[in-house]
Parts: sequence; C-alpha cells; structure tokens
Amino acid sequence: CVCVCVCGLRVQVILETGELKDASQITAACEAVIEAGPEFLKTSTGKVPVNATPESVELLFKAAAKAKEAGKTVGVKVAGGVKTVADAQAYIKMGDDIMGQGWLTPKTFRFGSSGLLPVCLGAIEGKAVAAGAGY
Repeated sequence: CVCVCVCGLRVQVILETGELKDASQITAACEAVIEAGPEFLKTSTGKVPVNATPESVELLFKAAAKAKEAGKTVGVKVAGGVKTVADAQAYIKMGDDIMGQGWLTPKTFRFGSSGLLPVCLGAIEGKAVAAGAGY
C-alpha cells in the first residue's frame, strides 16, 4: 500500500533502491508510487549499504519520463553515495539525456547527499575537500 498525500501536502517517497533486488522491482515500485502522486521519487536515505547508483537513478528518470508522457510531474531526488562533483555531473547529464534539456530545475531534480555540499563549495573556492568532511 502506498500513501503519499498527507493533509493535501505532497511528499517525496524514499524507495531504498539499493535494497531492491533488481531493475524490475525498482520500476514496479516507481510505477506504484507515481500512481499515488508524490512530488519526488528519492533513491535512498543514505543509511543502507547500497544507495544511489547510476542504474537505479536511470530507472527513476525513466519512470519520471513515463509519468511526464502521461501528463504527471514527478521529480527525482538522488540521495546517498553522491560524493564528487563528477558524480553530480554524471547524474545531471543523465537527467538531461532522459528528461530533456530544461527539465532539471529545483522543482524536479535535487541531490540529497549531505557530503556533496562541502565538495562542491570546495571546488568553487579551489579547495580540496573530501566527501563527508565538514566545510
């Protein structure tokens, strides 16, 4: 059973894609959740051994694209395991490739990786910062 709307508020649904055994399970979970009308599909809490992977994120983007074709908007939140600027760039490129240029906005795409912020800020300022390090 999937419950997404709470008192008229839209929420994100965490799928814990790393705990699902294969692509068909991730796709089925996405499809079931999208029917309930979430604002975002989120890969993970970041507290399990396997978090966001390129394979799982691709499936979330494909589910969001299918929803888009049906007139629904559901965003994608990549969380857990995004540790470098290169990781972030790869997910952004993937989103652009699957969803189309201009689809990725704060209303449709987010990172939920606390360790990524210090790395990005360090890159902007020319400082080397390890993922997970304080800034």
